[in-house]
Order: sequence, then C-alpha cells, then structure tokens
Amino acid sequence: DRLRLLGMSEEEIQRLDREQKIHSHVPIAAPFNGRVIVRNLTKGEVVETTEKLFTVADLSEVWVTANIPEKDIPFIYHEHPDRQFVEVRVSAYPNDVFHGKITYVGDVLDPATRTMRLRLELPNQHRRLKPEMFATVRIYSEPGRQVLLVPEAAVQRDRERSFVFIQREPGVFEARNVHL
Repeated sequence: DRLRLLGMSEEEIQRLDREQKIHSHVPIAAPFNGRVIVRNLTKGEVVETTEKLFTVADLSEVWVTANIPEKDIPFIYHEHPDRQFVEVRVSAYPNDVFHGKITYVGDVLDPATRTMRLRLELPNQHRRLKPEMFATVRIYSEPGRQVLLVPEAAVQRDRERSFVFIQREPGVFEARNVHL
C-alpha cells in the first residue's frame, strides 16, 4: 500500500515481489501538472522517504499577497471582495498591467506594520509572473457619497499644500485648497 501511495505501478510491485531486487532508479510522479521550481538533490544521491526532493508549482495562476495600510481598510469590500477591480504591476514589466481578483481578506492586522493581508489571484497563462516578485497593487473602490472627484493631473502641489484651479469666468481662475 505504501508503494502504491508513492506512485509505484502494479507491474513494478509484482516485479519487486518476484525478483526481490530493488532498482536504484525510481520514477517520481507529481500529483498535479506543473513545473519543477526547486530541486534539492543531485544525480546519484541516495535519498530517504522523509526528504523533500522537489517543489512543483502550477504557475498558470499566481497569488499576490498585498499588505493594505489600516487607513485603507474601509475601501476593501469585505462582503464581496471579488467584485473589486484590481491592477497589479511588477518592475520586470513596467508597461504592463495585470488584472486579478481578491480571494482573501485578512481578519487581523499585523501589529508591527499596521497592515491587513489580502490575497489576489491573477491568471498567468504566459508564465511571466514569477514567485517572489515584488508588485504594486491598485484596488479600485466606489467613492463615498460626499466625495468630489477630479483627475489626478488637476491637483497641484506646493510644499505641504494641495490645490486645484477653479474657473470663475472665461480666462479667470482661482486656486482652491483641497484635502486629498
């Protein structure tokens, strides 16, 4: 039974019982399709059953773990986070935007960083996204009812002050301080 669990075929088990001879090469089959991303042995090495030989991963879809600052938690839909539009950028592909969905929203904050953990799932059919890449995540939410929206390019900054220009009449503009 243990040999079957390790992936040995019925013919191999019968051959082993009949010949009482152990072959030094044993094929190892992964329980799912994927790629070997870590190999912890060299050719000819003797191994034990408790050793971790390979790490196999299916990278057709990847997880991105995001740490959301405490002040931004109200903008995450806790009831239906998968309905939020998510953009992910990585420095390896600065001109590309990857889209995904939120599949997990943490319940507690990290006491050291004061952040909440999110997990995003992104399709990765071309295998461009790799494990351990750093990413910048943008999560879109609906604005509050009493919020004025202006294009980001319209906001001017001068030291600690942010302001926009309001047209009073044709050719006459007034600077108005804004709180972002």
